[in-house]
Amino acid sequence: MGSRQPFWKLHGFCMTVLYLVPTRQVRGLIPSPLEIYEVMPGMTVGGIYAARHGKPGEPSSSEFGLLPASVSYGGRKGFYMHNFCVDSEDTKPCGRRAFTTDKAVSDFSWDITDKSINLDVFSGGNPVVNVRMHPIISKTPLTASFPILCVKGNNVVFLRNNYAASIGISTSTVTVPSGSPLSGFPFKIKLISTMWDASNIILKEPEYLHAGALKRADNALGSPIGRQM
Repeated sequence: MGSRQPFWKLHGFCMTVLYLVPTRQVRGLIPSPLEIYEVMPGMTVGGIYAARHGKPGEPSSSEFGLLPASVSYGGRKGFYMHNFCVDSEDTKPCGRRAFTTDKAVSDFSWDITDKSINLDVFSGGNPVVNVRMHPIISKTPLTASFPILCVKGNNVVFLRNNYAASIGISTSTVTVPSGSPLSGFPFKIKLISTMWDASNIILKEPEYLHAGALKRADNALGSPIGRQM
């Protein structure tokens, strides 16, 4: 178990769309020794995550990830992030840089208003996903966290982002075009769509939970999306 580590503070906007996912359809995406955590027999929770870090009027960075399933290891629970991309390697949040080796970079187009949020992610000029949100409940104060478990080398890595946020519930539409690396993911049984405007995002240094002799996995956040730098 790792000792208490440094952390970084950011500002930003985040959103998730979560689904009830058949375990059998995502089992092949989850590396050993992570175990899928089922919320009911044969079903787990997965979905998508996106964020834009930076104060208004200042340079920002964006990130996107596919969350195939909720997983557990050594008493810790979190989401496994299979596909991950950012809009600039230079602005990748340092909490990610500490344990990722891929340099996948994609293009992001955000349109955020009081009435809607629209996000397009592109890889090599080709669309990866479009997410549209329309808030129905907004600006509810909440302190929350977003835990992630993944595999790097001979370690299981645990990352928890803590948020002091104004959270909202939305309706959402997720469109995955043919040929996208996300094509085939079971975006069917939607549970909840949330977005939060975080005034204080704390990215803690990842914890490395030794797991013995594992099959090597250099990309802690799974298969990258985007052009390789």
